[in-house]
Amino acid sequence: MFVLGALLISGYSLVQWRLGNINVASLLGGPTRTPVASATATRDPQTVVDEGDTVYRTGDFRKAIAVYEQALRRKPNDAPLIFKIARLQTFVGQPDKAEQRLLRALQLETVNTNIALLRAGLCMSLDWQSRVADAIKECNTALELDKNNASASAYLAEALADNGEFRPARAAAQRALDLAPRDPDALRNMGYTYELQGRYPEAISYYGEAIDAVGGLPHVYLAIGRSYYAQGLLDKAILYYQKALEKDPAYVEVYERLGTAYNTLREPQPADAIVWFKKGIALDPKRYTLYTGRARSNFLRKDYEGSIVDFTTAISVSAQVGKTISPLDYIYLGFANEQTNQCSAAITAWDTAVTISKKDPDILDQVQVGYKRCRK
Repeated sequence: MFVLGALLISGYSLVQWRLGNINVASLLGGPTRTPVASATATRDPQTVVDEGDTVYRTGDFRKAIAVYEQALRRKPNDAPLIFKIARLQTFVGQPDKAEQRLLRALQLETVNTNIALLRAGLCMSLDWQSRVADAIKECNTALELDKNNASASAYLAEALADNGEFRPARAAAQRALDLAPRDPDALRNMGYTYELQGRYPEAISYYGEAIDAVGGLPHVYLAIGRSYYAQGLLDKAILYYQKALEKDPAYVEVYERLGTAYNTLREPQPADAIVWFKKGIALDPKRYTLYTGRARSNFLRKDYEGSIVDFTTAISVSAQVGKTISPLDYIYLGFANEQTNQCSAAITAWDTAVTISKKDPDILDQVQVGYKRCRK
């Protein structure tokens, strides 16, 4: 039995030795060595950037940001990479984060072309925060440093359009296209300029070219949807809003626009609208216009109590971010109160509508209707 046991142990040891699990020296009574872990190959940062570019072209901006962040940990001061991340952060609704990232990068950058690129990104992030004058200044500074920066010209076009300067905006967009004919931002912002002018077919044409140039661009699908909505083509608008959501299911603005579209159909579908507003609120409970949208949906359903609750929430949330709901929202709130026999609250809402609209004639007309109803 002893011999048999010894043979079994020897056999087991031989197998374990061949598998690398036993140090022969230790078996012989010699010094042991600590196993050394095999080195894992580290991917080249450019390979990671290329992967991010591929993801970007699918329209998954949030995943692309995450991939670019991996590369940035290896190249923390790479200006073009920082620009890529900040650009996408702006598109996914984080222009404030993009601004802070770009400002930090500018403190370290010394190469003029890189400074110009970072300032171009800063221009766009400021414009998307409605700081239009600051945006225009940043884009012009970028172009002074690098007149051939297509992004700076493209973002200048966007900011000028937001400032109502449509002819200079088109000229800036054209300069960007002359420098980079397939640049999606140049194409998008030429389209945006036409959209703000109410020239929707031309806007849609340029937006379509931007999609063709890159692929899935959720913010451009949204823009196409806006342009169709403005023409009253609500079915097409809804289609493109849904395309935007397919690319970015966390795109809060799209949920709001879908809800608004369903409320605006020839035969309104407020129940469907409420579903979209609710999903938006779950993603961003601080976006007060989602509550006003749902309040209008409830009003259409004749759920006046629910409407009052949502408008009241919207007023509270808007105050937290230094905003106010629109005069028309106060008109709705007034009529919701009137329908629930709360004329005192209704008159207060209508008076507020008159005040914040600066006595707009259309608002005054609607308020007069409300006043008459409460006097009955």
